Amino acid sequence: MKNLSNVAGPCSAPDERQPINLGAIDTVAYRGEHGMNLLETRLASYSFSSRALAEVYAKNPNRYEDRALAPKVIEANIKIGRPFLSNPDDSFIDVSYILKNVGLEHALRVAGKFHDEIENTNNWEEISEECGVKNLAAWIKQSTSIADLNRRRADVTEKLSKLYFDSFYYFDDEEEVSVLRGLGYDGALVGSSGSGFGTAEYRVFNKDQIQILNVETLTFSPSEKSSPKSLAPSF
Repeated sequence: MKNLSNVAGPCSAPDERQPINLGAIDTVAYRGEHGMNLLETRLASYSFSSRALAEVYAKNPNRYEDRALAPKVIEANIKIGRPFLSNPDDSFIDVSYILKNVGLEHALRVAGKFHDEIENTNNWEEISEECGVKNLAAWIKQSTSIADLNRRRADVTEKLSKLYFDSFYYFDDEEEVSVLRGLGYDGALVGSSGSGFGTAEYRVFNKDQIQILNVETLTFSPSEKSSPKSLAPSF
């Protein structure tokens, strides 16, 4: 989907960000990897969590085509000096949170990029039925009929405040993490999803924030199966 700011029309004000300063994080956490090297990732940030969840990811790559060639659990001291988000009990991120802390234009762009993920929530199903709209772009476009700029802003802001999506999409995305790095943020604490539902997950933006303490090589039990076929990095 194209940038929703183009759909909504002019409605933002210069730099309405409200920078946040959450407490720094300095802790020991675990990361599962299945490739030959250490601290490899295809994604924009490094994920750390519990020892149990790390083992799950080490032995079960989250890409269907990958196989666990060298499963391992990395124990590390991680430091996040300025987290963008600290919400270990929730795997979702509210678009309103992005709007408040990064800005309206940015929030509109993010909502447009992740519209599939937003529209795949029960929340959107309720909005769609209640408002009689098929997709997010159509809903935002309704605001263009409001001539007054302040009222249009308020209407778009109210709509965005009702939206959320799985945070891992946001923190996996290189463009979005690059924006956050540029604003001085270096990680996040979120609730994990999928196999890790209910577990806190640390997202670390830079490799130099990670100090490896121990690397445990894993083996498969007779009841477990692994058919290595790639040297792909981890999740």
